[in-house]
Amino acid sequence: ANLGGVQTLDCKLKYPRGNPIPYIIQWKKDGLAQPIFIKYDGYPAQIPHHQYRNRLALKDEVSLEISHIQANDEGWYECNTIFIDGAEERTVNGSWIYLTVHSPPRIISSSPKLLQPRRGDDIELFCEGKGSPQPTLTWRKDSRVIKDTLRLKVEGNRVKIQNLQRDDGGVYTCTYINSVGEISQLIKLVVEGGPYIMLSPKNMTAILGQRVKFSCGAEAYPNNITYYWFKNGIDVRTLSGFEAKRIGISTDGSLLIKSVVKGDMGWFLCRPSNGIGEDEAAAFLNVTYLPKVLPMPSQLTWARGFREKIDCPVDANPPMTDTIWTRNEYIINIDNTRQLLFRNGTLVVANASAESAGSYRCTPVSLLGRGETSPPVQVFVRDPPYFTLRPPSQFRQHTGDSVSLPCKADGNPTPRVTWKRSKGEFENSNRIQINNGNLTINDLIKEDHGFYECIATNDIASVVAVTELRIMNTTPHAPYNVTVIPSLFSAKVTWEPAYDGGSPQYYVLWYVIYTCTYQWQTIQVPQESMAFTLYRLSPDTMYEFMVLSRNEHGDGMYSERVRAQTLDLVTALPTDQYGSTYRPDIQEPIGKLIVEIHCPRPSAPGNVSIAMEENEVTVSWLPPINSSVPILYYVVEFRTNGNWQKYDGVVRTSDRLSMKMSNLNRGTQYDIRVLSYGVLAYSLPSNIVSFNTTPEPFRLPDALIGGIVGGLLFLLVAVLLAVIAVIHSKRKEQKTKVSRYSKYSVIFIEK
Repeated sequence: ANLGGVQTLDCKLKYPRGNPIPYIIQWKKDGLAQPIFIKYDGYPAQIPHHQYRNRLALKDEVSLEISHIQANDEGWYECNTIFIDGAEERTVNGSWIYLTVHSPPRIISSSPKLLQPRRGDDIELFCEGKGSPQPTLTWRKDSRVIKDTLRLKVEGNRVKIQNLQRDDGGVYTCTYINSVGEISQLIKLVVEGGPYIMLSPKNMTAILGQRVKFSCGAEAYPNNITYYWFKNGIDVRTLSGFEAKRIGISTDGSLLIKSVVKGDMGWFLCRPSNGIGEDEAAAFLNVTYLPKVLPMPSQLTWARGFREKIDCPVDANPPMTDTIWTRNEYIINIDNTRQLLFRNGTLVVANASAESAGSYRCTPVSLLGRGETSPPVQVFVRDPPYFTLRPPSQFRQHTGDSVSLPCKADGNPTPRVTWKRSKGEFENSNRIQINNGNLTINDLIKEDHGFYECIATNDIASVVAVTELRIMNTTPHAPYNVTVIPSLFSAKVTWEPAYDGGSPQYYVLWYVIYTCTYQWQTIQVPQESMAFTLYRLSPDTMYEFMVLSRNEHGDGMYSERVRAQTLDLVTALPTDQYGSTYRPDIQEPIGKLIVEIHCPRPSAPGNVSIAMEENEVTVSWLPPINSSVPILYYVVEFRTNGNWQKYDGVVRTSDRLSMKMSNLNRGTQYDIRVLSYGVLAYSLPSNIVSFNTTPEPFRLPDALIGGIVGGLLFLLVAVLLAVIAVIHSKRKEQKTKVSRYSKYSVIFIEK
């Protein structure tokens, strides 16, 4: 229940055997010896405790209603029903109910509201509060939440400060807050020394003539405080308003202005001092007043057919919201076609005519109301001067020629005829002469090209006739309005063409990184193009651009130089002029200044491991857990003799994070590491994994094998030859024996 509210504590009545019989209802509160509420059936209720009187009542026969709930009502309550049946009494205990009272926080005790310790002392501020629900406590100093320092500690409801210094002084606030409300306690801590401003002046807005008071309350130890006030840095005691007693300083430090004037608007600074030190705080006084029309001319002359205007200069605070114009005492209807009204009150007439003549007056309006109407301004409408001889719209001449540009005008009063260049000034030379309104230029040069204006002026108006003088067969003039739109790795350059010198022109784009020494690069732009996109630039780099025009007569003049810096937020690979992505070759180490400042490196991959299969190794790794720089791909590096080398190919982040290395040297120790690559920088190396490849199997040298095979073949041939020789020898011997005994055999047979 909320403090001050109403709450009902439920209790049910159950008769024995379901038959109604007389009963007594008692309500008890834990911690009190006597019941707080007793009611005999058919008799008035008794409330023994005075703090509950006129606040307790029964609801639904036995439930207890508590009104105007107080904080000490919180606790356990028990409902008892005693049934009376003749001489027999039976008690039925009801349920226990806990009542929680929600109350806003309250300060029970705290340090004194003003403390004046000495410098170097230790001090402890405390502030104890209660509420329901339990409130939270916040400590602040001069409206800022206090944070622990070496000398200052916040410990619950206490603030402990050691070795007090002057800066520790100020207004300390303890604030208790819960769901019901909040409460704060101020403790002013004044350390021995100069004053502290405890109540600062606030910015104020006042209407002209209003009374204004700036408060400024300070505390000091010692407390002999003198208050000084300054307006825009000037002591108010030297102001005329102080001498006239319109401005005064009270003993409590307040600044009082009895009747504000416009000149009072500005900054007011309070500076209390006690001879040991001082403090200061400032506030702004904004003075508002009805708009006032400033001096205006008594008459104006407008030119017939011209666009004319009449101003209504006004001093106003707050600014004007509207201006009411009248002509001959009739309000002018602003239709935004024939008449226009600007925010500053200026009235514009699109086409002055005889009907536009008359007496004009303006009335300014602001949020405070209408100001005074201006004095009348009489407007006359007269004919402007006119040309009796206009120069042709264009002249075409060559260098070295002479040209005469005619121009004559008339009007009332008679106009004066002058000439000027639309851009630039006439050179101080005898080549240029003006006689009777005619402009003559002798020995024409390239720079004479351009537009010329003949101006006829009298008291009514000025009229202008424009002609163009073209100098033919010259080099082109400088392009202008060069604009650069940079991106990460490219920049689009556009420009406007100037006069081409009478021949077709084309352009050369010059660009360079903006440094102390220039090394310009150039690129020819396709014919008739006035825009070009440069690719493969460096991100976050200042470039300088200019455009040179050329024609068949040679190089013209350069345009103005334009600087632009490429962007520095890189999240994707760049594209070239064909729209294809490419990986910038990162040659510089991470430690370079540009990378350290503008291009933080990606995080390194982790958990690099290998799996060997005969003469192949598969390297696997995990991506970084966190990386502030987007990672686009990974590179595997290896070494066998101390120098790191990149293995062929890269692994994109979208692929499986592994790479198969083949064709490795046998019997060699390899060190492997993996690096993450962004667009501009690469990471530190991952952990290094080492392994040895399988050694070569034992094998005789080819020369030795050749010798052995040759020897064996020679031996085989020798054996074969020996066998053949033996066979041949045996056959020869056998033939010899046969021939020796053959005759005897024949004789024997015959016999």
